[in-house]
Amino acid sequence: MNSSEEAREERREEEETRCPECGGLLVTAEKRGELLCSKCGLVLEEERIESGPEWRAYTQGEREKRARTGAPETVLLHEKGLTTEMGRGRKLSPEKKRQFRRLRQRHKETRMRTSQERSLSTGLQELRRMASQMGLPKVVLELSASVYKQAVEQELLPGRSIEAMSSASLYIGTRLSKAPRTLDEISKVATVPRTEIGRAERYIRSELEVNLPPVSPKKFLPRLASELGLSTEVELSAGRLIDRASKEGIVSGRDPMSIAASALYLEARRGGEEVTQSAVADASNVSEVTIRNRYKELQAIEQ
Repeated sequence: MNSSEEAREERREEEETRCPECGGLLVTAEKRGELLCSKCGLVLEEERIESGPEWRAYTQGEREKRARTGAPETVLLHEKGLTTEMGRGRKLSPEKKRQFRRLRQRHKETRMRTSQERSLSTGLQELRRMASQMGLPKVVLELSASVYKQAVEQELLPGRSIEAMSSASLYIGTRLSKAPRTLDEISKVATVPRTEIGRAERYIRSELEVNLPPVSPKKFLPRLASELGLSTEVELSAGRLIDRASKEGIVSGRDPMSIAASALYLEARRGGEEVTQSAVADASNVSEVTIRNRYKELQAIEQ
């Protein structure tokens, strides 16, 4: 293939990963079977063909027995899960163990021949680790992996930390999937500080033209209420309070997590449910001073 053919191929691949309307990054939500633009929200494909099996299995042994093909493609592995894995079988002698250890190492080296493949593999592994620690659903992990893969393919990683870029991709993935997490929450499970994740996140959004939707404080209410052991009535009344605060312009320009935490604290006190400021601060990772300030602002709405 000559240089002109390679250039045409690169342009074609670039067009396939960009939105035809706004040129934004295309991401795949495999759980919903959609291909959508992360910038304008345009859905290019719906009800994509499910690549999983048509049968059900209730144990790993039953699944392996019924399987007629290899594993389906997945964005969670750098080679899409299409390579052969060297597993572990019966007990081997020390000599055989050493032999297979060398074979596994050589096998790993052949799978990741370039620095780009190594960066992709390491970053996806880090993404899976953080998502597992945070208990995030698979659809969030898939969106995050899609963002990180685009960053690698666009050569955004040279000179930057893989851990920061993968953490930033996870943050973007939670926002795109409308199950937002804060940078503070991401930094708790990451191996790099919050400031570095924030810089990487802004860089990825700028280079890939990812338009993140604004986060409503109401998105944090179910999780916070569950962690604090508050009733559904308190959660619903906190949501109504946030709606009133939005109309008064109190929500704009403020940390949505602090608004959600303060609204829950205020409504819990009104409903006679016991919860302390320190407990709310620990659950939301917001300082008690900030919660008191937001609490006073929300309380002033009805005065």
